[in-house]
Amino acid sequence: MHEIALDTERYGRLIDFLRRFYDVILLDLGTGLVSPLALFALERADQGLIVTTPDWITSSKVLGALPDLHRWLGDKHLGLVINKIPSGPGADTTAIEQHFRHHQLGRHVAIPYNEQLLTMLDTGTYTLEGLPRSVRVPIKRLGLTLAEQLV
Repeated sequence: MHEIALDTERYGRLIDFLRRFYDVILLDLGTGLVSPLALFALERADQGLIVTTPDWITSSKVLGALPDLHRWLGDKHLGLVINKIPSGPGADTTAIEQHFRHHQLGRHVAIPYNEQLLTMLDTGTYTLEGLPRSVRVPIKRLGLTLAEQLV
């Protein structure tokens, strides 16, 4: 099978084509912000959503990238999801959340760690209705905060 590499020119053509049919196009930049494709996406983005986990290694790397993201998108178009928030004793994420609050991100959603959600995502069987309320509500809140930026 012939593999086609996507460069910024092809991405541009693809996004222009998709805009004819869709009002919202999501691009996952993964972990890098310096690749030509990531910079291309940031130049065209209306808003950004940073997804991190509460562990210090991951969140400190995200914190380090925030100044660059602020330059591209500004405060009001940049949101944060802290994913897989642990529960139970010793699960205090206050310090990490305060660090992110200090950067004045426009939106903030915390999604708790849930084994059932993890299994659903891994097996492609995700349904919002199949999750407990404690997980459904933050996921719905995430959808709402993203939709509010579109109007």
